[in-house]
Amino acid sequence: EGIARKYYERFRDKLVNNTKVFIFDIKDFSSSYEKEVNSLIKEISDFLDGLLSYNEMIDKIKQETRRYAKRQITWFKNKMNCVEVNNDENAYDYIVNIIDKFLKNAEL
Repeated sequence: EGIARKYYERFRDKLVNNTKVFIFDIKDFSSSYEKEVNSLIKEISDFLDGLLSYNEMIDKIKQETRRYAKRQITWFKNKMNCVEVNNDENAYDYIVNIIDKFLKNAEL
């Protein structure tokens, strides 16, 4: 549950309190990061305004993060020649094999 851990750590570090005084200059960030940050700020703002409970806020942030991750995966699958690799004991050998094949084809 990496997503839950990621946001737990952010909230543990007082992200909610920091958002109260957060000034965000959107011009410095890419549009995809902008969307992720805007979603995060919206959920925290709704919590601070009493529209969401703390648990509802966390659940919405986790849901939006999963959706964002799925959009990224879909984009990569449609735009790139990517290979998905499971993070297990065989991952290293699998990746080395893919790189070897790529390099052999590039030499032609």
